[in-house]
Amino acid sequence: DALTATFSSDPLIVEAVETSKPILLAGGGVFLLFLFLHWLFIEPKHYGISAEKVVQNFSIWFFAVVSILLALIVWFAIQINPFMAFGAVVGSTAFFITHGFKENAEAQEQKLLIGNGIGAFVVRELTIHNIENVKKYKYLKNGAMYSIFGLGIIMLLDAFGHHIPEWVSPIITFGVIAYFFHKSWRELKKEESRQSDNSEMK
Repeated sequence: DALTATFSSDPLIVEAVETSKPILLAGGGVFLLFLFLHWLFIEPKHYGISAEKVVQNFSIWFFAVVSILLALIVWFAIQINPFMAFGAVVGSTAFFITHGFKENAEAQEQKLLIGNGIGAFVVRELTIHNIENVKKYKYLKNGAMYSIFGLGIIMLLDAFGHHIPEWVSPIITFGVIAYFFHKSWRELKKEESRQSDNSEMK
């Protein structure tokens, strides 16, 4: 139905899509917002800006912050559309379910040895090799997470009827990622220069 709606001019289908849009945006926005806040408060990271270190010192407040945010979003959403409030709750539920699976998968992975199966070894080597290349740019994840935060906020604002132009989201994404990529690149060059100086001294 969603696929055919894309090519349809039926006013009933257009109305149905418009009706469901705030519900989906609320759910997606809450999910992305919680994802960003979990990274900001709890996940280990290279500090791209000094405020990240300050916030992480208060990691115990993560659950309080997201609970209060969800309560506020649901309260304001219920005044407009009870289904939009339900969408926000579904978004938070999806976050905690996926987060739980991720935590369990990481715990199980730590119990396994690297040599458990040739297939696992090959997959691990291929993925780690590529990941290590990306990890050289130490602040790229910061850029990705701030982009997620921006998109989540835009989705929530749009759900509440504050129409944000379509070009805002890609501009924020490219701008933020470009900033952190440049910051990572400068840091990488400094490290390479230090290593070169140390090798020359030896």
